[in-house]
Amino acid sequence: MFFADDSYLYCKATEESARNVMELLHLFQLASGQQVNLSKSSVFFSMNTEPTIRSNNCSILKVTEAGDSSTYLGLPNILGRNKNAILGFLKEKMRKKIQSWEGKLLSKAGLCREMEQLMARYWWNSASKNSRGIHWKSWEKLSTHKSKGGMGFRNLHDFNLALLSKQGWRLLCRPHTLVAKIYAARYFTGGSFLSAKLGSNPSFIWRSIIEAKEIIQPGARRRVGHGTCIDITQDPWLPCTANPKVSTIHPSLTNQRVASPMTTGRIAWDEDLIKDMFNSRDAQLILSIPLSASRQEDTWFWAFESSGRFSVKSTYKYLQLGENTGIQTDQESIWSKIWKLRVPPKVKDLLWRAASDCLPTKAQLRLIMWILMPLALCATMISHDGDQLKVIAMICWALWRVRNDSVWKAKQARVVSVCNLAKNTLFQWTKAQDKLEVPTAAFLTKDDGAEKWTKPAEGVIKVNVDAALFPDEGNFSFSCVARNDQGHAIEAITCCKQGETTPEMAEAFGVKEALSWIKRKAWNQVIIETDCLTVIQALRSSVVMDSYFGSIISNCKSLWKDTLISISFVKRSANCVAHALARVSRLVADRVIRSGDFSPALLDVMLKDIC
Repeated sequence: MFFADDSYLYCKATEESARNVMELLHLFQLASGQQVNLSKSSVFFSMNTEPTIRSNNCSILKVTEAGDSSTYLGLPNILGRNKNAILGFLKEKMRKKIQSWEGKLLSKAGLCREMEQLMARYWWNSASKNSRGIHWKSWEKLSTHKSKGGMGFRNLHDFNLALLSKQGWRLLCRPHTLVAKIYAARYFTGGSFLSAKLGSNPSFIWRSIIEAKEIIQPGARRRVGHGTCIDITQDPWLPCTANPKVSTIHPSLTNQRVASPMTTGRIAWDEDLIKDMFNSRDAQLILSIPLSASRQEDTWFWAFESSGRFSVKSTYKYLQLGENTGIQTDQESIWSKIWKLRVPPKVKDLLWRAASDCLPTKAQLRLIMWILMPLALCATMISHDGDQLKVIAMICWALWRVRNDSVWKAKQARVVSVCNLAKNTLFQWTKAQDKLEVPTAAFLTKDDGAEKWTKPAEGVIKVNVDAALFPDEGNFSFSCVARNDQGHAIEAITCCKQGETTPEMAEAFGVKEALSWIKRKAWNQVIIETDCLTVIQALRSSVVMDSYFGSIISNCKSLWKDTLISISFVKRSANCVAHALARVSRLVADRVIRSGDFSPALLDVMLKDIC
C-alpha cells in the first residue's frame, strides 16, 4: 500500500517471509538505483505473534519493532480497544493549540466533550488572565447552525460522525477495493454496507463506522443507468425525498431489476407497462427519471449534493439541520441577514451577542445613556445608500466601544464621535476588502454576470433559458426564447413536465432542451443565456457527477460538443422574458411560439403571472 513516497509491506510473520521481503527490497534497489532507509523503517506485528518470532524477524529485516504508541502520518499505527490511549493525543493537540492562541492577537472567530470544553473556555475567556469569563451560552447552543441562532461552531460529535460516514460511503460505493472486501467478508457477506450488522466481537473501527449507517441511509440513492444492477423493490432509486423506494406491492416485481420496465433494445421507459404495473405515485416518479441513451452505469449518488458526490460538509449540515435545509422561518431569516452583512466580523459578533442576550448591558448602559440617540438619525448621518441594517450594525459596535471606554477607562465621547467612528471604520474596512483579490465564483469569466439583456453580434442568435417550479401542482416548466441580432423574437418553446424536482434540475432540463432545439433548427452561431449559476459551473467543470442532475449535465455536454454554441451566466434581470414565459408555461404547455405569436395579450398574461 502506497501513500506519496511512503509504503506499507505486508507479509506473514515467518522467517521465510522476512527473507523474501529483503530479497524484494534488494531487487528494487538494483533496478531503481534507490536504497531503502532502514533507520527510518519499522515493523509491527499482530497481537498473537510470539516474542521469539518478533525478535528473529526484526533481525532479518534489520529494522526495529514499532511500539504501541508509534504513528504514521500523525495517526496511530495500531488501534486497539483502549480508546483513551489511542485517541488521547487529539485532546493534547487541542490543548496545545488553544494555549498558543492565548498569546496571539486572534479574533474569537472542537474524549469530544473535553475538547469542546477547552474551546468554550477560550471563547468566553475575558481579557483578564485571572478571570475565566461568564459562559452566557452553552456549547450546545454555540454549535447550533448560524441560521438557527448559534455561532456555527463545530459540534465534534456530529463532525466525527460525518467523517465516519465518508468511510461508510466508500465501503458502499467501492465494493471492489481491498478494505471493502475485508469488511464484507467479516460483517456483510453477500450484501452491502447498508445491510451490514454490528456482528459478534466487532473491532473498534467497525463499531465506529457502523454508527454512520443510519446517517448514510437517508442520503444514499441509486441513479438509473442501464438498470440491470438496481432491485426494483429493495433499492432507493425513486426521485422522492420522503420515500425513495417503490411503494407498489405486486408479486411480479419481486427480485426484478429496473431494466425490466424499459423498452426492449433501448434505454427508455415503457410508459404503458409502468402505468399498468405501478401505482400512480410510483409511475409518475419513474417516468420523471431522465434516462441517457449512452447506457450509463447504475451508480450510487449522494442526495444532499446536486453533483451526487458525497461530502463531509453536506453530511454535517444534514446532522445540524435535518432534511429541511432550505426552509427558513422569519426568525432564521433574520439570523441569516446578520451573518451576511458586509461589515467586519467583530461587528457581526457584537450583533449576535446582543441579539442572544450575551451582553451585560443593563447596569452599564446607565452610565452612557446620554450617548444614545435614534439609530435612524445616525444612519442618515452616515449613509444614504439604503443599507440601513449594515449602518445600524456599525453604530451598535461604535456605541459598545464607546461604552467600554466609558466604563473601564472613564473616557467620555460626544454623539458625533460615535457616528464618525462607525463611518470611518466601515469606510476603511470596505476599502481594504475592495483591495483584496477576492476570486469570483468558480468557472465564471468576464463575459458572465450581465444585468441587462443586450443584442447579440451580427448573424448571431441569442437563446434565453429559464425554468419555474410549481410544487403545489406537482410539476415544473421551462422555456427557451430565441432572438436575432436586432433584438426581435424569432421563436420560443415551452414545456411543462409532471413530477417534483429541484431548481437546478429544472434549469438543466431547459438548457438540454435548448441545445436539442438549436440542433433541430440547424442554427450555427448561438449564445445561450441562463440565470442558473449551478448549471453553468457544472457545464464548465470536468468533474463526473453521479446524480440525476449530473446525468442531464452529461447529456448537455454531449449536445454541446463540437458546436459554435457558447453558454453564459446572466442575472435574473437580463433573463426576464424567458423567466416570464417559464412562469406561464403550465398555461401554454409544450408549445412552439412563432414570432407573430408574441402578441400584447400573451405578454400581458406573462407579466401578470410573474408579478
